[in-house]
Amino acid sequence: TTQVLTRDDKYILLPNTLLTKNRIINWTHNIENSRFDIAVGVDYSSDVDLVMKLMKEAAVEQAGVDKSPEPFVRFSQYGDSALMFTVYFWSANVFRVENIKSDIRKKIFYKFTENNIVIPFPQRTLHIVDKE
Repeated sequence: TTQVLTRDDKYILLPNTLLTKNRIINWTHNIENSRFDIAVGVDYSSDVDLVMKLMKEAAVEQAGVDKSPEPFVRFSQYGDSALMFTVYFWSANVFRVENIKSDIRKKIFYKFTENNIVIPFPQRTLHIVDKE
């Protein structure tokens, strides 16, 4: 068997036949850092360029985020209730990246709040038919 340490500090014992018969994802095979992302939706009235700027700033300012390649933001899609954006960043701290992502999310939240950018609640329209 082969012992694998997970990002949650748990060991998994894998039969070697699983390793030779299945596709394996190795996040850091020949490189020190891996790419991660955080998605967030904002109100349709938001300033798109400002949203992208603030999200990038949050990632760049965060300890544990690599300076190169530089973090970047994509306008991902038009959602049902929000404009969707994703910030991409690289980190060598693969085993603690969830803490880094949490800190970036907090920074994004605070930056959005300071700049009056709203993260909307999901919206649904109900049609009620009265059959009386």
